[in-house]
Order: sequence, then C-alpha cells, then structure tokens
Amino acid sequence: MRLLIASAALVVGASASSCTARTGSAFPTDVALGDDASLRSDAATDDTSAADDASLSHDASPADAPPTLDLGAAVDAVVAADAGALDVGGPPLDAPATDVVARCTRDGDCTGATFCNPAGSCVPLACSPGRTECVSPSRARECDGRGATFTERDCPGGCVLNVCMTAPTCSPPSTLCAGRCVSTATDAAHCGACGRACAAEQRCVAGVCANAGAEDFAVGSITGNSCQTVSDLADTGDDRGGIAIAGGRLIYNGDLRSGGRSADDLAGFMGYATTHDAMISDLSNEVVYLARNAEGVEFGGSTGAAPVPFTITQLARLDPATGGSAGTPITLRSPVVIYHDAGFFSGWGFGIIYSGNSTSGMRRTWYVVSFADGAVTSLPGITGGIAHHVCENGAWWGVAERVGGEYRVVHVRNNTTIGRTRVPESTSEVIATFTDLADICSITASPRRGRWYFHHEDTSDFAPEGVEVTGHCRATFTSPSP
Repeated sequence: MRLLIASAALVVGASASSCTARTGSAFPTDVALGDDASLRSDAATDDTSAADDASLSHDASPADAPPTLDLGAAVDAVVAADAGALDVGGPPLDAPATDVVARCTRDGDCTGATFCNPAGSCVPLACSPGRTECVSPSRARECDGRGATFTERDCPGGCVLNVCMTAPTCSPPSTLCAGRCVSTATDAAHCGACGRACAAEQRCVAGVCANAGAEDFAVGSITGNSCQTVSDLADTGDDRGGIAIAGGRLIYNGDLRSGGRSADDLAGFMGYATTHDAMISDLSNEVVYLARNAEGVEFGGSTGAAPVPFTITQLARLDPATGGSAGTPITLRSPVVIYHDAGFFSGWGFGIIYSGNSTSGMRRTWYVVSFADGAVTSLPGITGGIAHHVCENGAWWGVAERVGGEYRVVHVRNNTTIGRTRVPESTSEVIATFTDLADICSITASPRRGRWYFHHEDTSDFAPEGVEVTGHCRATFTSPSP
C-alpha cells in the first residue's frame, strides 16, 4: 500500500510540473519541494524550441518560475501520511482488523449464522439448529432451534445414524424393552420383565427361565374316530361343567354331584358327595387339583349376574377314591383371581387358568401355574372375548400346551369346531371340525391313552340319541411320548 501511494505522488508531481511549464500557473505553494540537481540538468537539455524558450523567459518571472520536483520530499510526505499525518477518514490501512459486535434484543436482530445471546450481542451459532448426534446407542444430543446449545436426551427406540428413534407402540400383551416390542413370556433377554435375562443354557417359559431340556406338550389331532359314550343323567344329573383325569378315572361334574368312571372304557361309575367346579389336572401323572382360597373353600362356580371375584391361593389334591382332598395343598406363590367365565386348562406338569371377566371391557389375564412348586406367571390378555362355550357353572375347560416356550390352550370354539388359542395374545385357529358338538364346554385329554374326553347334553356327532353324555374319541399328541 505504501508503494502505491508513493507512485501516485510521483505522478501527481510530474503532472503538476508539466502543466505549470506550459500554462504559466504556479505550482501549489503548500507543498515544499527541495532542490534536485538531476531534474535541473534534464531541464537544461530540454528539446524545447528557441521560440518557446524566449516566450517562456518573457512570460515567467523568477518569482513565478515552476518549482522543481523533489523526489525525496515526495517520499517523505507519503511516509508521513502512512504514519497518520494524512487523514483519509478511517483507521490506518495496515491496522489489525477488529470484530464489530452488533447489539440485539432478539434473534431476529442478528444476521447470518448468528443468534442473540443473553448479553444482548449477536454471536456465531454454537451448533446447527435441529441437528442430532448420537452419543450412545440409546442417547443423542440435539441442537435447539436457535443454534444456541445442545441438549442430551434418551432415545426410547435407540439412536441410529444420528436419528433418535421414538418408542414403538406395543400392543398388549407385548412390552417395550430396550426399544422394541417383546413378549416377556418367551423372550430370553427379557424373561418376565425387561432386562431379566436367562442363562445361555436356559429359555424363557411363561416368563420364567427354564432349562432347555424341559418337555413340551401339544395336541397333534382331535378326531371323531373310535368314540365311546355313556349316558350319565341318572348318575350326575344335568350337565354342570368340569372334567379331569385322576388315577385312571374320568372325573366329571353334574348338578347332582361329581363322579368318575374308568378312563379306559367308561365303566364302573363312582359318585362323590359334592360337586367340584374348579378341577385342573397334571396330564403327566394324572393328578387332579381343586382350586381353593385362603380359607380352604373351593371355587363354586359363578353366574354372569354375580361376577364376584374369587382368589385362588392353593391347589388341593383330589382323592379319586373318595372325591375329597388328600395330602398337603400346593400353596401358590402369587394369587390367581378369577371371575365369571373362568377357564381351567390341564397341561404336562403345569396348568393354565383364565381369569374371565367382571365387565365387558375388563382386560382378561392368563395364569400359568407350575404344579411342581406353585410358581405363577401372570400374562395380561385382551379386553375382547374369545370364541368358546361356557358351562352352566360359569366356567370352561380345555387342554394347555407348551411348544418352544410358547403357551396355547385347546378348547371348543362353537358347536362345530375345536380351536387352539395362543396365550396371552388370544388369537385362535381351528384344529378340528365336526357337524355337531352339541354344547360341549368341557374337554380334557390323556396322552398315554391317545384319547380326548368330553361331556355334553342332547345329541351330537358322537351320541345321536343322547341326553346327558360322557365320552372319549381318538386323539394324537406330538410330545412327550405317553
């Protein structure tokens, strides 16, 4: 910059000298120029014509003679101007740059990539407004809408590629665990509750970590083949509801009383002194249990008009020889609460109890009960109904399955089909179709005999002339071997 100014001074000086020589006007007197011998020498050898020289000497007096250009003085003047002697209306050209901070009261007062800070100054953005960055697989930091600061937060669905995922919506009975919907009944990483992991050699069975060698059980087929039936109107009276296999005997329940016959050929009826409205059995050893409350009172059935809850706290063993209880009851580790429309499903080493409901909008619950130690797993179900027949005592009976850690129940759906319902999802499929199942609401099974058992009133595919009928037909079971 100094070199440009010096050059400009030289040009200005030379132009002024030339103009003064030809016009006779004086060079400005406010700039003092020193002697310069070289310039005077050049002027003596100027190629101006003699006439011009005569005219020049005639018009210009010594006082008006054009000043000579002193180059040293011009440079000194430029240096002085660069030092600040020459005021050009701004800071020195080579002065360091300084930031000019704009004052503000809101972000709208600032321009460019700035925002208004609490001190009232426009300052550069701290981050890109709205930007998200993952700081862990489950947390992210997000820049606010002003670009002023980052804020960290949890990502319920996980943080993936700088996107904080929202929590998925899990439909019951699924549970949100670690950002995904799982079944705590079967998920080995979240068995019974989020984060409760099973050991490597275990699997999750109904919310409980179990050894991988635990036996599964399932119904292979239910048929109408090789059936045998017997009329029992005189023995037990009108069909009431309830059926089980105990000690080689088929136990069923009527309005008069409960009683039993040979599970093989239905011979040799033996009546009991009372009814049993809450029977459930272990199909692995054909032991029947009676559901009782803390006072030892057995569930006595219910009606839709009086859906009073009944709390089961113990299972008393049924003596098939007398119809009474025997031995020490199994104390349940947690209570099982049932209402009208309760269901009892017998399985291999375990049973499943369905709560029923007190109101149409109530959420039903499935309880998986271990006959070995009384452990109870509660699995919330749906608020809607399940297609099934209900017995006259306000309950229904079927078979409980466990396959690959999943639970299902097999039961009569209507007067033509038998179905399988997943627990606790309560979705169903048809596994057997008939022409007429009458009002069958109680079924059970004997894997060792390859039979399924039922009780109904009136006629059916199995008893064309029946009134009150007990019977069994051929069935197959996938595991374990009977």
